[in-house]
Amino acid sequence: MRLLVISPNQSRKWNWGHQHLRDEFSRHYDVVYYGHGYKDKGERDISKVVKALGPFDGILSWDQSYCNYFDSIKDIPIPKAVFLVDYVESVGKANKVDEFLRKHEFDIAFLRSSYIFELFCKRKKQKRFPAKTHPI
Repeated sequence: MRLLVISPNQSRKWNWGHQHLRDEFSRHYDVVYYGHGYKDKGERDISKVVKALGPFDGILSWDQSYCNYFDSIKDIPIPKAVFLVDYVESVGKANKVDEFLRKHEFDIAFLRSSYIFELFCKRKKQKRFPAKTHPI
């Protein structure tokens, strides 16, 4: 399986735990990393990146607080997954993420706890983002 992982390289920054998770995918799949801190990082139109560096079986990304490389991602006809690290209702981040999900139409959303999973399902029933986004 060949994946395009869109996120910044944080191996030399404060959030190296996230980077270890991203790096783990390369132990199991053929992975191309794309974003700030990687060799290939400058094109904002992901469809151009997929054409230039692909083909890919899927795209994995982090939410909007981690990168801005999402132009045209919803038009790419391969499965798209997103890690929603900061899906928190009390500080208003869930509203921003819902808007992000509406705009980019991911197929799968990975969530970090059962509480966040339940919040996500509740907001999905309220039609705050596309029904096709499946939570895990």
